[in-house]
Amino acid sequence: MNKHTFSEVIIKNLCAYYERKVIPTESARDLWYAKIRNIPDESAQWIVDRIQDTQETFPRNLPATIWGMYREWLDSHPEKQARQQRVKCPDCNGDGYVFAVLTDKDGHPHEYVFRCPVCDQATEIGIPYWDRIAHEAAGCQKLSQGEGIYGRVPLKDLTAMVAKTVNDALPF
Repeated sequence: MNKHTFSEVIIKNLCAYYERKVIPTESARDLWYAKIRNIPDESAQWIVDRIQDTQETFPRNLPATIWGMYREWLDSHPEKQARQQRVKCPDCNGDGYVFAVLTDKDGHPHEYVFRCPVCDQATEIGIPYWDRIAHEAAGCQKLSQGEGIYGRVPLKDLTAMVAKTVNDALPF
């Protein structure tokens, strides 16, 4: 879902329906949007209608409510199952991740994973974005496909690498 649809269709309609005098702050809307951004736009009005039909008040946990309604939408529209669209990105080869190595002062290499900022196909929250200029200036080298762990570690097993992000090791 894009931010415009989220703000104009979901937030404005729900605030008007539940007579909220104060529109949620931009920071709150941004936090909510980050949690629901992978829901397709085409389900937005159906979700709003369903929330209005089932909730007596403005939802206390809006992202959870939206995800619940989206699951109902998928059940009632099985032909509209959201399909993940992958593009062939030149920076990450289409998997959404950039792998890099940073050699510490003792000469030990440490491999890290980042989200690709070009295609933004990785959806996990908490993985930092690759900043080529800043990370390369700090000594990180981007790995090509086949180098280091790139392509040898299943994406589900990358959590150990992400837990100690390169941002903690960098001097900025």
